[in-house]
Amino acid sequence: MRLTVDLTQARLTKENLTIWTTALYAWNCDWLRAHPEAPLFYQAGLRYQREMPGEEDFQPIPKLYARGYGDCEDLSAARAAELTVRFGVAAKPEVIQIKSGLWHIFVRLPNGGAEDPSAHLGMSIPEEMAAAGRRKLQTMAVHGRLPVPAPGGPQ
Repeated sequence: MRLTVDLTQARLTKENLTIWTTALYAWNCDWLRAHPEAPLFYQAGLRYQREMPGEEDFQPIPKLYARGYGDCEDLSAARAAELTVRFGVAAKPEVIQIKSGLWHIFVRLPNGGAEDPSAHLGMSIPEEMAAAGRRKLQTMAVHGRLPVPAPGGPQ
């Protein structure tokens, strides 16, 4: 699977990002079912790395693990698939708009909580943007915070 979006040609909307990320999540679920030997997400040596401005490369798990890095849609689609397939937790990637032109994708848990693998794996953002994201999530009734796994990730 290869899905690369040229953002000079595609209008980036919540709907588009949700469709593309959901497709990546579904592909990852199928791949994990066929490859139970794949390492666990937080034991795969992954790190967050932002993509070049103007391009989005939606990486399925094999490519993500081979590269060793991904951005928020790659990491969230992989982690949500792992939670679903390996741990029976009905997790899904979720898209939020932080501000005009700035989107973020994290993992929504079935109890309404959230996990942000990008933040756990090295994403750093200016405090102004972090505050805007927290306000947005509070508005979305996520209890005012994003639970992030302890160092080493969930077991």
